[in-house]
Amino acid sequence: MRVELTKSDAMFLRDQLARHLERLEDELVHTDKRPMQRSLAADAGRLRELFERMFGQVNEARTPTG
Repeated sequence: MRVELTKSDAMFLRDQLARHLERLEDELVHTDKRPMQRSLAADAGRLRELFERMFGQVNEARTPTG
């Protein structure tokens, strides 16, 4: 699947993902239940991967070609 985003939309989405990831990681640290920790860790890992892929694309869009 491909989604075309404006630079502004990509930056907004990146910022929202970063905030959500921070909250998720904070919740992971404060959770004592093992099953929930595993679930949160899996979600955080997947979001981190998506964030890194998107962040790279945003940076590439900013880089002038020449």
